[in-house]
Amino acid sequence: MQKNLKPSDYRYAIFFIGLLSFAVILYGVICLINFKSVKKHCTAAGAGTVVGIESKRSKAGSFFEWNVAFTAADGCEYTFKTGSTREKAGKGDICAVMYDPEKPSRAYAPEAPPDNGVTRICSGIAIMIISCVILFFKMKSGGLLR
Repeated sequence: MQKNLKPSDYRYAIFFIGLLSFAVILYGVICLINFKSVKKHCTAAGAGTVVGIESKRSKAGSFFEWNVAFTAADGCEYTFKTGSTREKAGKGDICAVMYDPEKPSRAYAPEAPPDNGVTRICSGIAIMIISCVILFFKMKSGGLLR
């Protein structure tokens, strides 16, 4: 038995999907801005030591985040967490580090850079497009579009 749907029934779905897509895209843009800022300010190079590893599993496989400690030019030791990478490192491994000389706590490992947000932006756009196509055909088959 097919339920007769009115155009107003689809408005909520369209609004929710649009809001979800916008949120994913916005988060991706924020990640992209942060990534560009980190790359711009981190001009000093150094070597760091992997002091810890966190493993994450997903359908796409295993990902790792490294906890890296390094000593900046000011003589202080700093620790940071890398972005997700498929590269597994062992405790005590040496890795390259780029850091901000004015704020050494802002650092990243080029081998496991921070999230650049592009995947999230593309995902948000894909969600929006696919959802709109599905809703369009659903509305067309339901006689809501003439």
